Amino acid sequence: MKRSPLFSEITEAEIREELRYYPGKMTFPPNEAYQNWGEEIDIYEVGYKSPPNYEGTINLYYDGEQSDLTLKFNIYVENNDEILIKIRDLDVM
Repeated sequence: MKRSPLFSEITEAEIREELRYYPGKMTFPPNEAYQNWGEEIDIYEVGYKSPPNYEGTINLYYDGEQSDLTLKFNIYVENNDEILIKIRDLDVM
């Protein structure tokens, strides 16, 4: 399966493979998770030649509970200052 240039740096098959290990339903994090930077969401500037310009992680939730699955993403700042976010990986933390 080819990689999508639009939203991911890993294939859909790779995403599905990792997610199949998690029973239940993926849910949105609680509102306070978006305010708890450093614990739930971590974004940092890339220290090597960009792009990407930033990398980050966010904890994923299943059935309203935080799981040990973490979404890793890259953030690209385009020439026209548009921001593009791509899934980089899913990891068990």
